[in-house]
Amino acid sequence: MSKFSELLYELRKEKNLTQSELAEKLGITNKAVSKWETGEAMPDTAQLLPLADILGVSVDELLRGERSAANSGRVKENAETEEEEDEDGGSIRFSSGRKSVKISSKGIFVNSPEAAKRMEEDSWQFANDTDSVEVSPRGVYINGKRAERCCGFMKSVPERVAACVCASLFALSLLAYVLTGLLTGLWHPMWCIVTSGVFGCGIAGCICDMCDRGKVARKKKKGENPYTGGACGIIMCASLLVFLCVSAILNLWNIMWILPVAGICACIIVGTVGGVFTEKSEKKEK
Repeated sequence: MSKFSELLYELRKEKNLTQSELAEKLGITNKAVSKWETGEAMPDTAQLLPLADILGVSVDELLRGERSAANSGRVKENAETEEEEDEDGGSIRFSSGRKSVKISSKGIFVNSPEAAKRMEEDSWQFANDTDSVEVSPRGVYINGKRAERCCGFMKSVPERVAACVCASLFALSLLAYVLTGLLTGLWHPMWCIVTSGVFGCGIAGCICDMCDRGKVARKKKKGENPYTGGACGIIMCASLLVFLCVSAILNLWNIMWILPVAGICACIIVGTVGGVFTEKSEKKEK
């Protein structure tokens, strides 16, 4: 990587921008930004000034691949402040896109250290010129909208649904297997009940992932098809489930192996078709 590529990557991360978000601001594709950061290409002359403005440096600094002494001092000071905060007992960060609030032993920060104020006994309200965050017993709200994710322990609705469904399926299938085995003595092939619960969990998880708007949006930003992975997961779980259950009950192992093979072939087809549609949508956006 060149100095330009390294500085570009570093500045983009400091601004909490993804390659897609930076590309959108410049009116180009995220692949172009990716090539800049890997050193495969350089921006056009017309793109240098807006790129420098977005990243908060001069064109000269950008081309030289290093900050000026004043800029470096300011960045270093900010970095040291954050390190002190983390050393004094850790920090918690809530974020939604480029809007964020950081809670640490040094205080509570919303995009800038000066932007917080205490509102009432059990609620905190943070605001700057454009954004606001409220932290209260009801949850964390960013610009009036509840933050679905909070440091990894707040799950989205589809994730919570998937967890409940999976827990229920597995518990019921295990209970049914044990009761059936005790009452009838048919431990084999009744183990298929537990197998059904396990693969049912997989299918439920795939469906909920495909319905999770947050995950779908993140995959689209990365240039991935958000549905091919879930579709392939459902196909493989279903094919393996049928293969195991039918083979165990009817003793058709030598024939039913074709089902997992067919599932793999179907996944290849789904992945290929999904990739084609993704490429077409990217070309339309260009």
